[in-house]
Amino acid sequence: VGLHPGDILLQLGAGAVFGNREVMFFVREHGVGDEVEAVWAHDGNVHRGKGELTRRDLEVFAHHA
Repeated sequence: VGLHPGDILLQLGAGAVFGNREVMFFVREHGVGDEVEAVWAHDGNVHRGKGELTRRDLEVFAHHA
């Protein structure tokens, strides 16, 4: 999707991200290969992207949830 360290995740799929709880539920409901949309802030700008989840993505999300 294009997230980098320091980016602020605002939305995963159709759900807003307010904290780790939303990320945890998202990880439980999705798997490797699922195409997802994300919205994030970087340097004061809002970005949108789509991508396929990888095993690494799920491990990183799970680690931060």
